[in-house]
Amino acid sequence: MKKLCFALTILLLFSQSSAQALQFKDKNLPTEKSFELDGIIKHAEIHGDAILSSDFKNGSFNLRSDVHRAFLDYRLEGHFPLYTTKDGKSDSRLITRIFGHAFLDESIDNFFDDPLIDIPEIFFHGRTRRKKSELDYSFGRFAHRRFFNKTELHGDPFDIGEARFYGMAGHRLGQLVRINENRDDDLAPFGGGKATPTGSFGFQFGIKNTSGGIFDGWTFKQAFLVSQMSEFSDNFYGISEVNKVFGKKYPSHLNLGFLYANSDVYRFANNNEQNSYLVYSSYTQKIKNFTYYLMHGSLMTTINGTETSNHEYRLGTSYKFNKKNSIATWYGILEDGSESLGQNDNRMQWVISYKRTISKNIHAYIAMVNRYNVPDSGEPDANDGYNCTFAGQIKAFF
Repeated sequence: MKKLCFALTILLLFSQSSAQALQFKDKNLPTEKSFELDGIIKHAEIHGDAILSSDFKNGSFNLRSDVHRAFLDYRLEGHFPLYTTKDGKSDSRLITRIFGHAFLDESIDNFFDDPLIDIPEIFFHGRTRRKKSELDYSFGRFAHRRFFNKTELHGDPFDIGEARFYGMAGHRLGQLVRINENRDDDLAPFGGGKATPTGSFGFQFGIKNTSGGIFDGWTFKQAFLVSQMSEFSDNFYGISEVNKVFGKKYPSHLNLGFLYANSDVYRFANNNEQNSYLVYSSYTQKIKNFTYYLMHGSLMTTINGTETSNHEYRLGTSYKFNKKNSIATWYGILEDGSESLGQNDNRMQWVISYKRTISKNIHAYIAMVNRYNVPDSGEPDANDGYNCTFAGQIKAFF
């Protein structure tokens, strides 16, 4: 079975296109209307989306019975421009968003039982452009870390990645997803954590060189955030990243990053209040309708007084057949240096999804998620189990 799946992986290394239906236009205020209520309301922009998901997971960890689930994920986001300088080179806006999910299966009694709905995001975002550089900065309250672990070639129309979306999950490194309070159980084997009722507070800034010289197009990004204000020191983390977009005909995107996290950010058991460090990188390239990406991350921490490391590797490719049809896949390996991290050596995950663009505002997906080397007490080796999930989704933008 495994040999067959590996062969299919090679044959099906394609993924969905990066195009999405909606993008915020972010129109700036006329300079004479800066901070004036009528101008802010007139130029406000509000969008939303909803994702209806239904999936079937076969008996998985420790021989649990088969599970069918159905969910409705939803988001509503508003952009409100605040000011534009007289020279038009600087502008800012207030952004707010709510999102959550609702159960449509046997858990329907808890239809709106989602901790994220209680964490509305609200933050300030500004941009400044000069002859040789572009500065981007944000600060406020965030329900989901949103500034890093992304590529410019695979974009979410709302610039986030928290939705239950099988086909796009591979575009994010799981070791970074873990601090994102991701709420999808299917990402748990790769480090996806559960949402907490606090959100994150902090700020980020990025500066892009536009001098035209040897450093043209290089961007440095920095963020400082805290996941729980009540315990600031233990929940503080910082991310530094350098990235570069190469080429015009066949664009590629390189990311190099480092994350410093205090003891409670990753919430490892028995880490004795030790800090963690993550070094990560990714490379993405688009060649006409074909895209591929490579990702790597090494997470270092201390468990029971012993230094250990966790390594993650991902490979994904994309191909768009035409305007309406595309297919997506990614393959990932997680190597764990300690069983205390709650994951297993050489855990593997393979996701493949098909996308059908029904209209500009409606997309449909079908997906299959395969997991290898997962805990299963029915196997001779308890960590040599296999399970899979079949899913269907409809995504609507408005």
